[in-house]
Amino acid sequence: MTSFFADRRALKQIVLNLMANAVKFTPDGGEIVVSVRAVDRTCALCVSDTGIGIADEDLVNITKPFERGRVGACEHKDGIGLGLAITKSLVELHDGAMSIDSRPGEGTAVWVKFPNRVAYSS
Repeated sequence: MTSFFADRRALKQIVLNLMANAVKFTPDGGEIVVSVRAVDRTCALCVSDTGIGIADEDLVNITKPFERGRVGACEHKDGIGLGLAITKSLVELHDGAMSIDSRPGEGTAVWVKFPNRVAYSS
């Protein structure tokens, strides 16, 4: 069994932000998958969807505060563009890393990876 030590509220916020985006940008009938796995000394969480995806030119800035990807000429989605920025900051506070793989019209996968920490007592 692998142990993973993290701030409970921060981890909850990370998962909520990623799930909210997946739900917001996946049309009815789409699929959202949440997976977690331990690999070597890393705990990896992935939220993937079959939603609208993010264009390559938007991926560069999508994790900056108040940046939002384009969703279409006539379509507006709620939000001010803080979810991924906050998520990235919380992941980095845990010495982790976040990566996004997305293709317009196919979906998005957001990976967050945390180093496994061992708690020692003296």
